[in-house]
Amino acid sequence: MIRRLIPGARSDEGINVALYHLRAQIVREGLDGLEHVDALLKLRGVDPESLHIPEKRHWRYRRGEFRIAVIEALREGPKTAPQIARELDHNHACVCRCLRTLEGRGVVQRDGRVWLLATLAKQIR
Repeated sequence: MIRRLIPGARSDEGINVALYHLRAQIVREGLDGLEHVDALLKLRGVDPESLHIPEKRHWRYRRGEFRIAVIEALREGPKTAPQIARELDHNHACVCRCLRTLEGRGVVQRDGRVWLLATLAKQIR
């Protein structure tokens, strides 16, 4: 069983975790040395083939860019959260979280299920 690596802990489990992370990086990025890491894991009593390696995440948006994309989507006009999620090809929950954050900052407002920019809301009223 591989557990989270605890910084500063010097144990056999910490070494196993470090080898697991190294193996995951080698597999994901197609680097050399997989047979060496697998051999070390086998020596330590861990079956490398039984370890699950999650797929590498590819972030579509960098820091702050997602909020900007949501605001740009709302500049075209009022939309619901699912409409914005489809337009940005993103997770509905992430869009809702972003909208609530922007609402807390006074950038957007909600009118029922429809979201609109706060500046547009002032112009309408």
